[in-house]
Amino acid sequence: MKNKDTLELLNSEGPILIATKIFRTEHNGHEFISQYVYKINDRYNKILAFFTKDEIYEFTRGKRTLTDSKDKIWDYGKEPGSMKPDLKELDEFIGIDTTGKTY
Repeated sequence: MKNKDTLELLNSEGPILIATKIFRTEHNGHEFISQYVYKINDRYNKILAFFTKDEIYEFTRGKRTLTDSKDKIWDYGKEPGSMKPDLKELDEFIGIDTTGKTY
């Protein structure tokens, strides 16, 4: 069974970048804020980042890069589609409403 809170963002003969959706509550000094964040791990199981919904969207649309634990810079937009999950599956994982969209 597939874990709906984890998605392989890039895979080439094994996972390269893995995102895990985590519900987190933090206090910003004035109030508590609860939201999903996306923990990004590399193939070496090192945590690279915690992205907000907007940040993971920017990364998966090629507007932001990410450096892994071996100093490789990943530009998601430049990676082949064969390494990526289905775009609709990715959007649903991020929390984007896919109603009425054509994929």
